[in-house]
Amino acid sequence: MGIRYLRSKWLKTKAINGDSLVNIHIPETKRYTKDVLRDMLNKYGMVYIKPESGSLGIGVIKVERIRGIKPGGWTYKYQKGLRKKQFQTYGAMYDSIEKDKAPKKYLVQKGIRTLKYNKRSFDMRIMVQRDRSGIWKVTGTVCRLSAPGRIVSNGSQGATLHTLKQMLSPYADGARLAAVTNRLERLSIRVAKQYARNYRFTRELGLDVALDARLYPWILEVNTTPQIAPFKNIDVPMYNRIKAFRKIK
Repeated sequence: MGIRYLRSKWLKTKAINGDSLVNIHIPETKRYTKDVLRDMLNKYGMVYIKPESGSLGIGVIKVERIRGIKPGGWTYKYQKGLRKKQFQTYGAMYDSIEKDKAPKKYLVQKGIRTLKYNKRSFDMRIMVQRDRSGIWKVTGTVCRLSAPGRIVSNGSQGATLHTLKQMLSPYADGARLAAVTNRLERLSIRVAKQYARNYRFTRELGLDVALDARLYPWILEVNTTPQIAPFKNIDVPMYNRIKAFRKIK
């Protein structure tokens, strides 16, 4: 297709499905309904509700089902921004979410319990761009450390930027760090190739990727209009490389 830019997270998720080696790194994602939310909560215990078209982490809701005080009972809770609410029944929680969220389409995504640094979650923005020969290259990676108490890692919501080496320092160094970095690069290029099979004019993607406790990578989101200014704040040569790739036609 001749489309380069997509707003719909649903269409972007569908676009990277199809490669079996990519699919196993995509958290299960479905369109939001009352039944879907309940079923995915029962399956995973934690999910995220995201606007189908949105940015900056605005409107994202973290939802959890945890063991209640009574035997066999459950407690339901969710967080939007810094506000947290707790309920004794799924129905009461769902009704509250419906009042809290905007009247637009949403997705429900399996929650990933991401690695933490100083007790704060972090993820990565990985830039993948085509060179003059049309070959996909990873041109930059930056980690985003969420602000205390926040459920998203967007800079507009207080996240700070760091290198992958720093964020992984409690978990991996030397050969293991190199192996994780190599795996992330190979996966990112594979994701870009799969996406381009559906939207062949695409020249760059910004991938939001998280690692779990096993250092297993999860593709949280695909961005077709990624901001590159954050890279300048962490690594100027990296930023210049990304900017140079943007000039390639």
